Amino acid sequence: MKNLKQRIYQAQCLGNVEPIEYMVPYPNLRSLVDGQNVKYGEKMVYADLGLTSDKIYRLAQQTANWLVSEGVKPKDRVLMDQLPFPQCEVFAFGIWTMGASMVLTGDGDLDSAEKATSPTKTITAETDYFEKIKAYPEINMKPWYSGMKVKALNSATIICW
Repeated sequence: MKNLKQRIYQAQCLGNVEPIEYMVPYPNLRSLVDGQNVKYGEKMVYADLGLTSDKIYRLAQQTANWLVSEGVKPKDRVLMDQLPFPQCEVFAFGIWTMGASMVLTGDGDLDSAEKATSPTKTITAETDYFEKIKAYPEINMKPWYSGMKVKALNSATIICW
């Protein structure tokens, strides 16, 4: 009987999100990510690089803080070139963390994508962004949260050009 209960419970889970978590109405995507990081922060995500869920979370926070310092605001568009792994993934989370939209190029033609999408910031593959964000805090500074409606952080946007 215990095995059956366990199997039913597992069937109700969405990946590693247990039913109690997705049944509780999180106010936004950010709250869900924060909750998952508290629960699974030590889980190894990329063993080859030694990156845990918590480290990726902190890199995303640094990225968001760096983007704010570069003048990016919630709802702005950030054009991202084809960055090396795992910079692309971390930057995607950082962009979404602060409520901005990410624009990806399918063909690597940044000039055409810039003309068509008018991004606030363009992130090229020419720079090691992990070096750039090192000086920024690993915690959420929230300067872009104040006075902002929660609605803006409820979704993550990707625009593919």
